[in-house]
Amino acid sequence: MPIEIKLPFDDKSIELEEYVDIIETQKYDFSRQEDIIDSSPYLKQLNNNKNLLIERITSELQDLQAFQKSNLYGPKVFILLSHPKFFLRAVVWEPISQLERSIKGFNYDICHDHNFDILTAGYFGPGYETRTYTYEYNKTTGCLGEKIDMKQKKIYALPEGKILLYRAKEDIHIQLPPESLSISLNLIPNNGSIKAPQYQFDESTHTICRYLQNSGNELMVRMAGALGDDNMINILEKIFEANTNRHIGALAAVSLIQLCPARNEEIKEQVLGKHNTLLTDIFFKELAKAGTCLGLFENN
Repeated sequence: MPIEIKLPFDDKSIELEEYVDIIETQKYDFSRQEDIIDSSPYLKQLNNNKNLLIERITSELQDLQAFQKSNLYGPKVFILLSHPKFFLRAVVWEPISQLERSIKGFNYDICHDHNFDILTAGYFGPGYETRTYTYEYNKTTGCLGEKIDMKQKKIYALPEGKILLYRAKEDIHIQLPPESLSISLNLIPNNGSIKAPQYQFDESTHTICRYLQNSGNELMVRMAGALGDDNMINILEKIFEANTNRHIGALAAVSLIQLCPARNEEIKEQVLGKHNTLLTDIFFKELAKAGTCLGLFENN
């Protein structure tokens, strides 16, 4: 379950520049969850600034061509600040519409973990509810279809002013729609401590059903195999050998076989020679049916 951070009443409001100055002055190490928690009073003070979001939007709209140029998340996520140590984002949570209610099998969100810590505060509105679990990442191989011991089911709400810490590769959650438009404010460290992909879980079976990639690396590696030429071979070999993310490494090996069919057995031996269960599992599943890791064929 996420950690609920209960702070004493504080109605002080600070500007974004003040927040950055405090974080830098205090020398918080955001690779440590203790430091993330210790910094939460200042996120609370920033969260108290109800002009923060509209002022930032107004500023960015002065140059519409550059508006949220570095935002890779989509229209419901607004990047407030990118810093070498962290970034801040605002996330819009809309209530479910009548049209969405009428769609058979419609899901507002998916059950997932994160490969980074998230310190989040309710900024505006009643906030979403989230159904949460915990699991032990160090006891998980990470293979698709693997059954996970998802513990301590609990529902949390994120109303205005409340602060939660979602812990990387420990907390699992699925967001439930708010009663009305809501916004959360997120601090996300740039520590790169977790290289594994995010997992999507099947709540009914407690199994890993899909890998979630936000960086676009997965797509690029797949495209290299489908559209590449001899110039891509050396690049894919380096990715396979050096990448600590077993998911991406396995996809690079599959793309190599697509470009070099004659090396099929050689590359298989190289994969097996790594003696890594996750790498081998992803490689052979993707080799048999491309798209497996995206959860496209779980019902076939």
